[in-house]
Order: sequence, then C-alpha cells, then structure tokens
Amino acid sequence: MFARLAHDSRSHATSTASESDASADTQRAARMVAAVAASVLCVLAFSAATAVADTLPDTTGAVYELMNADSGLVADNPNWSTTDGTEIVQWTRNGGDNQRWILKPVTLDSGVVHYSIRNAHSRLCLAPAYTTADVINVKQTACGQDRGQHWEFTKTLKGYRIRNRRTSTLLRVHNTNEGAKLKLSSPVLVKTKLPLYTQPHDVWQLTASAAPKV
Repeated sequence: MFARLAHDSRSHATSTASESDASADTQRAARMVAAVAASVLCVLAFSAATAVADTLPDTTGAVYELMNADSGLVADNPNWSTTDGTEIVQWTRNGGDNQRWILKPVTLDSGVVHYSIRNAHSRLCLAPAYTTADVINVKQTACGQDRGQHWEFTKTLKGYRIRNRRTSTLLRVHNTNEGAKLKLSSPVLVKTKLPLYTQPHDVWQLTASAAPKV
C-alpha cells in the first residue's frame, strides 16, 4: 500500500512538473510572439514615417494648404479676392478655398520639377511682383508660362522650402503676425541687410485638402 502511495505521489509530481514546463513553454512562446509583433509594428511605423517624410507634392493637381512652420498661419488670398495683382498674406486657418492651393507640375529643368501654385478660389497663380527690389512681395496673377509662376519644393525636417524659379529666392514671411505679406528674399540678404529678420520663416508644411468648393 505504501509502495502504491509512493508511486502515485511520484506520478503526481511528474504530472505537475510537466504541466509547469508546458505552462512555461506557453509563456515563452507568447512572449516571443509579442516581441515579433512589436518589431513588425516598429518596422511598419518607421516605413510609414519614411514614406510620409519623403513624399513630394502630389503631381496630379491636388489641393493643399500651405502653413508656415514657424507662425502656424497659412497662405491666404485676402478677402477672397479675384483681382489680378492681389498680394498674398498669412492668416489663421479657416478652411476656405481662399486658403487652398492647387499644385501642378509645369516644367522639368535639369531634373528639377517646378510647380504652379494656383489659388482654389480665384484660380490665379502665385508669382512675385516684377521688381528689382531686394525683398519682393508675392501676388496672385493670371496663370501662364512665366518663370515667376514656377516653384521648386525642397524637403526639410519641418516641411518644404519653396524657391521661385525666376528670382531663385525663397518664399517666406518676415514675422509671425496675422496679415503679414508673403515675400521672396534670399537667406544671405535677410542676415546682412535686414537685421530685424534674423530668423526668416521660410519653411512651409503642406496639408492635403479637399477639392475646391466650386
């Protein structure tokens, strides 16, 4: 009888140990699955972030809001103007077509794609005023083939720098105030001749927007 009890005790201990080992194996397997899943998610997240960061403006004529990375204000056609020559400003986002801009590729120069920037409300294109001044205001004007209506987008960590093809200068604002006019000026000029503007705000973030409300 005692031998039978001893045998049963050993069998129970063996069974308990086996169950414990199986449970430990299951836990280890679960941890491995979780670790693999986490790694896959990290890779997917990194790939997605890279894809977004490397994405250039849409080449099909999509609509964007252009937000200055420093001021948080967007490029605005003031008072919903349809007048040729209206100077463009920055303003608080309102979601209107006067703050929507259609980007469309127009030229390929030495491997560089240039875009026209057309206001979704006025259907006029962004261009610098014709002047030899060091700082040039930016206006909307009838769309055409003028090099002043061609813009190059260069990716940065915070958004894009937008360079005008005719003037070879960057689109920027010189302060963060609502209503400040969009301008073109070179970084060297800003530092040497315009000491008040030691931190030119020349980086723009593109936010895809809905189609124009026509």
